[in-house]
Amino acid sequence: MKQFWVLTYQKVQQRRSIIFITTHTFLDLPRELRDEVYLHYVHVEGGLHFDFETGLLRTVDGAPINLSLMYTCRQIVFDMKGLALSANTVNFSTVLVESCDTRARAAHFDSFMEGLAMVRCDILDYCRHPISPTRTSDLLQRFPSSAPLLCHPTTVVYDDLPPSLLRAFNELALDLLYMNERFNKASKKAFNSELWENSTSAEVLSLRPLPWNIPTIDELNELEAICNPNSPRNPDLGLCLEYYFSAAAAAIHFLSNLQSDIRTQIRCIVLNENNRSAVFPESHALGLIPFCEENPLVRVQRLADLWRAVFPDHGKRLIVPLFLIGSYQQPQKGLEPAQMSSTLATWIDEAVALQAAGMPAESFWLIFEAHPSDLQIAFDILKEDAGWQEALEACYDRGFVQRPLENAYPNELAHRCHISDSFPRNMRAIFTGNSWSYIQMDVVKGDLWDIEPLVQRGRDWSIQKWEEEKNSADPGLLGIQVFRHWRIYIKATFTYVLLT
Repeated sequence: MKQFWVLTYQKVQQRRSIIFITTHTFLDLPRELRDEVYLHYVHVEGGLHFDFETGLLRTVDGAPINLSLMYTCRQIVFDMKGLALSANTVNFSTVLVESCDTRARAAHFDSFMEGLAMVRCDILDYCRHPISPTRTSDLLQRFPSSAPLLCHPTTVVYDDLPPSLLRAFNELALDLLYMNERFNKASKKAFNSELWENSTSAEVLSLRPLPWNIPTIDELNELEAICNPNSPRNPDLGLCLEYYFSAAAAAIHFLSNLQSDIRTQIRCIVLNENNRSAVFPESHALGLIPFCEENPLVRVQRLADLWRAVFPDHGKRLIVPLFLIGSYQQPQKGLEPAQMSSTLATWIDEAVALQAAGMPAESFWLIFEAHPSDLQIAFDILKEDAGWQEALEACYDRGFVQRPLENAYPNELAHRCHISDSFPRNMRAIFTGNSWSYIQMDVVKGDLWDIEPLVQRGRDWSIQKWEEEKNSADPGLLGIQVFRHWRIYIKATFTYVLLT
């Protein structure tokens, strides 16, 4: 009997123990342990990827994010709020979605914005003389390098301001001019093109679409109606080239549609600029500044593919002859070093300008990507061109060569040795790793250039001789035989031409 009671007592104790264990729930675990479980649960291999068609984030293979655990109870919803965003990298790529008609939208928006920038330049050319000395002083204070633009047409090549600042200069100048009574009469001369023949200066000045917008069809129709409501949209625009919206534009589009408390949970954004994008893509990081100011913990990496995203946007001049291989037009077989430096300098200048525009320190990185050998060649050319420009400027400073006047016609300033005012300084910053804009190129940097031998060689040269010597020093066209990914890029980007 005693043994029976002992066994019975043991069973009861075991049962109590079991009952005690089963009454504990997941929420009874310490918060530190729960957080580890949450992190493991929301972690997605390869990060989250924005799907433009649905407007949602998905896994790398296109599957929806599994957040079922969040919906089990209120406490877990509170614990996990925003965790999927903070624990994973959020990836954006260039946007081309046929079902959303993005190709045509990007092509038309690109064409419209270039036309808008051009007609603003034309208006300013006709109307700059009524600018009062006070207004001129205001412009020069905000844009110190703009003196030549107040004397000569803005449609010529002018590289001393990043393109985004040049467009901002035009907008501010036109706003100031609009107050002058002679403005309307003078500005009518600018509207002589078929695209803008039914427009007025007031309508053009009222247009402020941002280059990183992704407009809807209705928004595009409203913009184009202001230009020329009687001119039908060209249905073929965008058919031959794959027009994309930039990854930066896609990120801005996504972030704009999030609530602030959700948006500020994001910690890492990667922008894969893997295709040529519409509407001044080098400037699109400007649209990220408000989000980076709102969320100081976010880190943005913009990965710019040289052949797919950077070089093809060289004023669109590279695109058309490049892809008409086998047609009546003579194909362009490569890229001139001057084009390469000019295009890369534009991207670099725009990235450097971000800090002055309000981008928080350490929030943004611009990383150029290409095959290692291609990237090395590009960097070596940049370094060489920076040395030539710095040497010529040293000759100016030492009185060996006469410097062009500050108010000289801008084409006189656009000497072949001159990429942009800030180009050598920016290249030195990249070279030494002290770049305030956090620009990266994964290359062997070698030794910093030494300008003294070139200064001594060129101290007695005329400005024309400097240009001749620079031309002879350039390696010529850099194309398929140098850059192994050139033909791959051509095949991937041009839609309807078969290359043999």
